[in-house]
Amino acid sequence: MKFSDYKGAFTGSGRPLSRLDATLDVASSDPFLQPEVFAGIAQELAFPHLRLSGSSSYLDAVLSAINFQHRVKRYRRPTPGHTNLQELENLASQPIFDHTHCSSQRQTVTQPPVDPVAISHLSFSGKEGDTGTFQIRLTQAPTSTVTLTFITGNFLVVDADATVQNGTQTTIRFTPQDWHQTRTVSFIAELDGVCTNRDQGNVINYTLTDGLIFNGVYDLGTIANTYTPDSSHFNIDLDFRNDYLGFWTVERRSLAQKAANDWAESIADEWTELQLNSSIKLVGNDGYYTDSTFTTQRYVDDLVVFVGSLNSNGLAGGFGGPEYDFGGWVTSPDLMPRVAQITIDITVGDEYLYNVVAHEIGHALGLVGLNWVSYLQQDLTTPQTAVFQGGYSRAANGGNDIPLQSQDGANPITGEYDYWHPAAQVYSIMSYQWLYDVSGPTTIDYAMLADSGYSIYGVTASLPATRPTIVKASDPSTSAITTTSDTSSSTSPVTAEINSSTISSTANTSFQRPTPAARAFACSCLVCSGRWTALNPVSDLSAAIAQV
Repeated sequence: MKFSDYKGAFTGSGRPLSRLDATLDVASSDPFLQPEVFAGIAQELAFPHLRLSGSSSYLDAVLSAINFQHRVKRYRRPTPGHTNLQELENLASQPIFDHTHCSSQRQTVTQPPVDPVAISHLSFSGKEGDTGTFQIRLTQAPTSTVTLTFITGNFLVVDADATVQNGTQTTIRFTPQDWHQTRTVSFIAELDGVCTNRDQGNVINYTLTDGLIFNGVYDLGTIANTYTPDSSHFNIDLDFRNDYLGFWTVERRSLAQKAANDWAESIADEWTELQLNSSIKLVGNDGYYTDSTFTTQRYVDDLVVFVGSLNSNGLAGGFGGPEYDFGGWVTSPDLMPRVAQITIDITVGDEYLYNVVAHEIGHALGLVGLNWVSYLQQDLTTPQTAVFQGGYSRAANGGNDIPLQSQDGANPITGEYDYWHPAAQVYSIMSYQWLYDVSGPTTIDYAMLADSGYSIYGVTASLPATRPTIVKASDPSTSAITTTSDTSSSTSPVTAEINSSTISSTANTSFQRPTPAARAFACSCLVCSGRWTALNPVSDLSAAIAQV
């Protein structure tokens, strides 16, 4: 159909309808109202703006048949008494952009802005606690640099450059030169402490500023629940998000979790849940904090340990200790550790991985002297006489205080004294002498933990029937010790006074937190223990560690 076939029907008061008279009545009684017919008319006229009147059902049918990108203003059917020609005549005299004349019956249909961002290649299991990735790019060239910023909902953390080593990044910058390049973004669906699927709120919002202006949202859909809080047992959860070297395979993670469980099963405490929404500094290859931070919004049951990897060229087996911003020190919001970090060197062989992880988790719990209660048990008067004075530890050590590593002399490389490990003579997984030889935490280790503020089954708390039997690594000079009942020592531990005005004169009185490399990320390498030359007199430290 041609518009000329119907041109005579669109006249009023002798005035022909021109291309500027952009109002057409589309009432159901008109014979030319077939959507395909009208679409042909509209295409022939090619109106830049088109105004229609008629019933909503016909308008919707007509609009769906129009195949061009123009804004359309719709008017409902004229009221009774007004003819089509009267409606044409009245509207023809009105400016096309006259919004003041629009009645409550008039609707404006506008095209939504085009999203200049393309997101694709989502790789994600859909499960709580897992990491996913997607790719993102611009679909149009900007005239200047564009900043894209991610803003997530609860329990979602986005890393804009998908690079663990430099911490969590929230922005991407596109320039007129690289706008077309695809970027990879990673994210973590954090544990939320709820026992059901997370059906809503799993969205990643993004905002474009500077060279382009736009707000968008990417919905990940439902996140399947995988984690149920355990309010009846003490739990040490391991979080491997900081494994930038890819060291932690499924098998190694399982071995590390076993080491954590062996500590946790001895602890009778149950602490209040904790919700993180924080940035934490990463630990570098030297054991010191770096300037990079990672963000977490995860749920914490009792204690969470963020596990990383490092490459110290064979100079360290690992580092570990509490994050005092969350707990573990007199100035912390919680007296006991709630968040910790450990990082393990990739040169540690699988044969000794359990031991190294168990050692570092001991530090994460606060051994030795790394949480405030444990710290108060130390007498550091001189390096040559430094001891851990806890009552339970003394009972487990034949009535003697636990001598500290400093009594064995200064580090031959750094010249510094170590106050954060038992001396070589102490049968403990926390001792460098026995670290690679014991099968797990020993009686002395659990006793030191009791002296560090924990309630320990078989030491300070009776074993319930539902708890597994705790088999402690035995001293070579004694038979294996299996705890099956309450074996609490009759000797009470030294009371750890928190009020500084009542601290014993023999205890430490400094409120200053031990520095990372000095305490929390204590070196467990063979060099510092002085054992590697005797065990394997080679010059290659990496080879020495791998062979021991």
